[in-house]
Amino acid sequence: MFFILCGVANPGPTPEEKAAIAQKAAAKAEAKAESEEAKLAKNKAEEAADQEAERKKQEREQIAVKEAAAREQKDEQNAEGQQKAQTPEQWTVDNVVEHLNKLDALNGKGKFTDQYDFPSQIVKHDKSAHGKTNLRDAYVVQLSIVDSSDGSITNDETIKDMAFHIVQELHNHQKNIAFNISLVELHFPNTDNEYGAGGVNFIVGMNVVQEYFKKPRTSMVSVDKATGETVELQFDAASFYEWIEVHFTMPEDERVLAEDTAWTLISDKAKP
Repeated sequence: MFFILCGVANPGPTPEEKAAIAQKAAAKAEAKAESEEAKLAKNKAEEAADQEAERKKQEREQIAVKEAAAREQKDEQNAEGQQKAQTPEQWTVDNVVEHLNKLDALNGKGKFTDQYDFPSQIVKHDKSAHGKTNLRDAYVVQLSIVDSSDGSITNDETIKDMAFHIVQELHNHQKNIAFNISLVELHFPNTDNEYGAGGVNFIVGMNVVQEYFKKPRTSMVSVDKATGETVELQFDAASFYEWIEVHFTMPEDERVLAEDTAWTLISDKAKP
């Protein structure tokens, strides 16, 4: 007996199956596309984060460079300031009055003025006006002084005190003075006169000043006229005025060098 085997033909996927397959493929493709897009977005985000990190790093480096430069500049300024503080400013013909004001050479009792015919200034030594001098390139310190209310200073003790403190400051800062001083001429103008005429003058040469400060006052003694006691001389207005009296010179004596002058209208020796 013969049997004939007959196969059943595969009818293939049904329309529903085809649709499901297509839908699945589409979903897979969509998922793949989304995955690629997410991956691309992730890469972009990472790249952006790296760029931001690099930007911040560069920004920090720039800030650090600026801060270092600022510190260096500040250190240089501090060093320069310390150097200036350690190096005294020079006294020139243009700033002597300014320095004397800073030092309060008048002790708050008066001020320098330019209102009258004898302004406060530093002038070149003139033989015809100031006498002979052995100093080269010499200058005269001319100062005109009034009280704090622009009035005349007539009290002798006040004048002596101001004269002492002015020459003391000039002596103390002599190393910083950029020129040779032959004379210090102090004028206390009569403010009732429009030209300041009729005031008091106090003129002293720098040699006289230097000799006064040369020896310690404690090594020098004098006799008190009132008590007869021996007293030590100190660096003060009284002893400086006494020094002027001892070394007093007359303006008409042409043998006296300007730097050796010691003269004031306060002294009885200056009166006829």
